[in-house]
Amino acid sequence: FRRVLFRSAVGDNSTDCTTAIQAAIDTGLPVYLPAGVYKITAPLVSSTAGMVLIGETYDAMSEKNNEENSFSGSVINYFGSDTDYPIDIANTNATNQIALKNITVVAAKTHQVGIVRIKGDVYSSEYGAQVTVSDVRIQTRDFVSANGIDGYTATGLVLDCGAGWFFGSTFTNLYIFGVQRGIFVSATGGFFNSNTFTNIKQYQVWRALHLYTSSSS
Repeated sequence: FRRVLFRSAVGDNSTDCTTAIQAAIDTGLPVYLPAGVYKITAPLVSSTAGMVLIGETYDAMSEKNNEENSFSGSVINYFGSDTDYPIDIANTNATNQIALKNITVVAAKTHQVGIVRIKGDVYSSEYGAQVTVSDVRIQTRDFVSANGIDGYTATGLVLDCGAGWFFGSTFTNLYIFGVQRGIFVSATGGFFNSNTFTNIKQYQVWRALHLYTSSSS
């Protein structure tokens, strides 16, 4: 694993860790985030090589972490543009690995797009984008003081088939809250087949699952 601490990332919720974490991702190696709150001000992007981001083991499904001052585990706290995806993963090679484990990702409740986007721009007769997401929390930062879902514009997890497909992916122990849409699947140009969702918990979410195809929304 490439530990982000070796690249000057400090999980104190104050130091801007964008450059350090992105540099670790750019190595193409799995990236390990020790426990802490990592402030970022621009998206963490992987455009060709996939991304493996693994944090400290903790209970991702616990409701006691709803407020910012009670975060635990490995947290990515996003303060960038609300028109970017804080974690934006594209996969243009079917042999690349995409995995998120033991990670919390946080953005403002007024975030305009998805908080985590995984794009499966792969199509072949044998492979699709094979994704593993487990023990992950996706949430807005200021939902606790909001009235119901008023003012929420964010989407939690975006799965975009692009021109390819998702096949055999697994999503386990996923907790999403304080967003307008929990999971948004876009299959307008590709396919979404044989993927497994287990133990998905959503709270203060207007629409749990939104499936968008070329013929319906």
